[in-house]
Amino acid sequence: MATGDALEPAYVLHRRPYRESSLLVEFLTPGRGRLGAVARGARSARSRWRGLLEPFQGLLIGVSGRGELGTLSHAEGVGHPPWFSGPALPSAFYASELILRLVRREDPAPDVFTTYGGVLDDLRGDQEPARVLRRFELKLLQSLGYGIELDTTADGERVDGNRWYRYLPGQGLVDAAPQARGACAGSVLVALHEDDPDAGGAVFMQARRITSAALEPLLGDRPLESRALYRRRRGDD
Repeated sequence: MATGDALEPAYVLHRRPYRESSLLVEFLTPGRGRLGAVARGARSARSRWRGLLEPFQGLLIGVSGRGELGTLSHAEGVGHPPWFSGPALPSAFYASELILRLVRREDPAPDVFTTYGGVLDDLRGDQEPARVLRRFELKLLQSLGYGIELDTTADGERVDGNRWYRYLPGQGLVDAAPQARGACAGSVLVALHEDDPDAGGAVFMQARRITSAALEPLLGDRPLESRALYRRRRGDD
């Protein structure tokens, strides 16, 4: 990390206690991708950043120092403070966790930055989270170089709304029996590709079979913590 504290836009992806009174914060920036920084004294009662370094918060930040972790030298809020309720909250944590797991530090990611800001805005609205997350997953995969062709099979054929398919990483969509693991109806793929405004939540829940298959080899075997949060909240409702 080069020395300097020029201000740049950022979102807070994650934070955790660091030493006695500091925080270790993971940011997403357009110019440097994922960025880790120590916010010294951020947990003290008199910290200038108290209440500011919250998950999902948009900021302008300055980071100085060398090495894998810099030191936060400046932070100011941008836009409205983050606020999510109901299923939108675990959905926002899921989006952040995907960024944390898939975006490398110090690797410029302007498209990912824009995509992440968009999913946060959409989750604050009245759109169904399943629809919002499928859009986000597809855009994220595209930005990372793993885009899915939703209208064309691995053999170059057009997707048929009356058939069933599954996704094979590195290949694409292939024919599948309706009962096969990861199988998705062609009609769902057509609706997803066209972003059909009349498609119900069930369409986007089924489409998760396709995006999950594409994300699985990138994420590895370690389970996503946000999914456990979603299950806990669903059990409490």
